[in-house]
Amino acid sequence: MGLFIKEALFKTYMQQVDPKLVYEPGHAVISVNIVNLNPVTNCVYIGDDFFFAARYNDAFDAFSNGFVLTKNQIASITLKSKALADQLIIETTEEDSHSHQPLTLKMSLPKINQTSWHVKNLKLLRQRLAKA
Repeated sequence: MGLFIKEALFKTYMQQVDPKLVYEPGHAVISVNIVNLNPVTNCVYIGDDFFFAARYNDAFDAFSNGFVLTKNQIASITLKSKALADQLIIETTEEDSHSHQPLTLKMSLPKINQTSWHVKNLKLLRQRLAKA
């Protein structure tokens, strides 16, 4: 479940998707969510000017389905502390095509993880969002 994800691999993928995106260390974390009873691992980047997310494939040690939200597409970012994971909630200005309501993204950021860069970056994310 993404224990050996390399931050450098995520950075390379993000910049391949959009070469204009500037990657700063300390802004990426791992998200593990359950979709149709299966765990899905993603990496997310929460910057000052944009949000980027991509799905991680353990078998191929590769990313796919990357997407970007610009600062103008983000209404708010909230981090809620839960027992085993922090919940990242991003309210967007984008409209859900079915409900025509603003789209909300919810990601589970595990507190306990063997990926050292994730643990360090999660602490930094908490500090950055507490100041906002």
